[in-house]
Amino acid sequence: MKTIIPLLLALMLTSCNNSKQVDVVSTIKPIQMLVVAIAGEHLTSSQLIPDNASPHHYSLKPSDIKKLHQARLIFRIDEDLEGFLNQPLQQLEQKTPVISLAEQQGIKLITLNEQAAADHQHHRHHDLHIWLDPDNAIAMAQIISKQLSRIDPQHKQDYQNNLAQLVENIKNKDAELKKKLMPIQNKAFLVFHNAWGYFESHYGLKNVTVVSRNTINQLGISKIQKTRQLIKNNHIECLLIDPNSKTDIVDTLTSGSSAKVTQSKILGEGIPLNINSYINLIESIADGFLNCN
Repeated sequence: MKTIIPLLLALMLTSCNNSKQVDVVSTIKPIQMLVVAIAGEHLTSSQLIPDNASPHHYSLKPSDIKKLHQARLIFRIDEDLEGFLNQPLQQLEQKTPVISLAEQQGIKLITLNEQAAADHQHHRHHDLHIWLDPDNAIAMAQIISKQLSRIDPQHKQDYQNNLAQLVENIKNKDAELKKKLMPIQNKAFLVFHNAWGYFESHYGLKNVTVVSRNTINQLGISKIQKTRQLIKNNHIECLLIDPNSKTDIVDTLTSGSSAKVTQSKILGEGIPLNINSYINLIESIADGFLNCN
């Protein structure tokens, strides 16, 4: 099998020589949001993992592998979050820089508890949803600007200008959201994925309960019963769910309680890519919490 894969890659790449070059590849949309805001019109960029796919379980298509081979620069969060990418990156013929943003200086990491780390199979026991802290997003943007300037020094000043504007916009929106979220800091929330640590910590949300690493749709009968009891015992006021959650399970969980339900998308699914995408992302997440108020 190891000898077949390189042959398939070679055949695929040679058959697609006339397609448009991709300068920068970002694994997930939150990274792509920052790249688009900084790169402007100077570099072509592509988001590897589609909006509706999970970075934990994604399977590369031939077109994805082609993008990786074309790219001059690749951004990812970490070798653990996008573990599917480790082997394909080792097979790149050229020495394309792969920037693991969670490993860069200036990024603040949150340590997972023992069970959460085991669930996520993180080697370093860190929560890798780093983009949910606006301070980390600013640090990520600074790293991206520096790397874009390295591969395209001719437009370095433009990247620095775009970075400065993006940082200002993030800081302004962050200050606005801190004021909006302050009245609900002690409200009891329940989420179904251990991914909210950065957002909770940054905005002082003190009463968020995590059920499991699975979505509502993957809960068994026993877990549903335990969660119903948890909602009652902890006086949960709000459930944050995925848009694809089955309504019958949600109704069962909240039956007999006063808990409200709201949706939230931590990967920015459906948000158009433009200079304001990251601003719209953190605002939409905040709205998820505020909609239960």
